[in-house]
Amino acid sequence: MESTGKAFDDLHNNHNNGSGDIEIRFDQKHNWEKFHSNHSTAEFFKPKRYLSQAFPEIVGRMRSPTSPTKKARTLLEVGSGAGAAVFPIMREVAIAVAVATEENVVVDVDVDQKYICVDISPKAIELLQSQPLYNPEFISSRVADVANLEDLDFIPDASVDVVLLVFVLSAVPPESFPIVFENVNRVLKPGGLVCFRDYGLYDMTMLRFKVGSRVVTSEQISRTFLRGDGTLSTFFDLATVDVLFAQINFSKVDANYACVENFNRKTKKTLRRVFLNSRFVKNL
Repeated sequence: MESTGKAFDDLHNNHNNGSGDIEIRFDQKHNWEKFHSNHSTAEFFKPKRYLSQAFPEIVGRMRSPTSPTKKARTLLEVGSGAGAAVFPIMREVAIAVAVATEENVVVDVDVDQKYICVDISPKAIELLQSQPLYNPEFISSRVADVANLEDLDFIPDASVDVVLLVFVLSAVPPESFPIVFENVNRVLKPGGLVCFRDYGLYDMTMLRFKVGSRVVTSEQISRTFLRGDGTLSTFFDLATVDVLFAQINFSKVDANYACVENFNRKTKKTLRRVFLNSRFVKNL
């Protein structure tokens, strides 16, 4: 169950800052390719069915025409992995369209919907394309690094209605954040929506990192950690995310912490997670 307030304050009070920060060079493409190769079954990636509840505007924007000419509505998912986010969203949109038109529900999309999936890992794209619901008529996918300006050149300027940034920015080297936001700003239509979900400050996984795993990439960055598999995790607070989007002149729709408590019956321990949910709109 998600909640805010006291749970977040408790995590803040229990946090113990470590020392022994490290400065390291890392090849994130190699590390994520290894990650997806090691977890090459679809069962490993649980469907993110909660996204349509966390971001209800997605369904509305994808099923409604964005202009009098009724051009295709386009969703871009950055860091798509094997499709744990895009396929549940496609289903929710299909259900909404079916209800509106009183037609039978078909887990597919109509010709007015387009989904673009990109990931830094070739293996992730391979897994995505192997899923039963993958239909190249409606979904395009390719290997691309959102932290590289040239990699998203295939997407025209101001052509995307919705951008999903779900557990993506935390995996990007912090010095590359400006490039990520430059890419998002370029491809998104004026009035377009960005749905952002990522790890929150004092999440359980942050508190479990050992002393010496924090990555120093600049004097300002102190919330980025190196996982054992070489991938990165940055933990955010709402104010930091607000500033990042404000720098590209986006307006905040809403933002909140989602605190989740999961009880592990085997270990009899409570796992306390902290996530951020934020929605931003590109100003006209």
